[in-house]
Amino acid sequence: MDVNGVCTDWVNELVTTPAYMQGNAKPHEVYDGVQHFVRKVNTVVQQQKVVTEEKKKEEQTKVPRTEDVLTANFIQSAVNRIWDDYDTSKDGRLDYEESKAFINDSFGNDLPMKEIDLKAMFDKIDTDKSGKINKGEMSVFLLQLTKY
Repeated sequence: MDVNGVCTDWVNELVTTPAYMQGNAKPHEVYDGVQHFVRKVNTVVQQQKVVTEEKKKEEQTKVPRTEDVLTANFIQSAVNRIWDDYDTSKDGRLDYEESKAFINDSFGNDLPMKEIDLKAMFDKIDTDKSGKINKGEMSVFLLQLTKY
């Protein structure tokens, strides 16, 4: 490769030039080689911007997978049923006592769970530590369960 050469590795987004590495290169040749290098780097940067913009557009127009839609619908339906059955105060949130009933019915396997286990599960679901579980927190908890 001569002093004006530029090597571009598009896969690894790498641009190199021998520029001044040629033992007998004159200063103006080094200058020309560096100019070629800078132009190539600008080309790589511009190409990366185009690729990034295309990826953004693709993400924005991406249709959710059927499984994701079904899971979201299932979780929303489950949360609504939980609130219908266990939000006895009808305040839109489950307090500890309301949650105990749900947790025991759902995870107790016909035997009441120990108080320490109930409290640990309640605390896991109540991520904002408000002392009450909202629908968003319950949705996140149920989504985590679907991943196992």
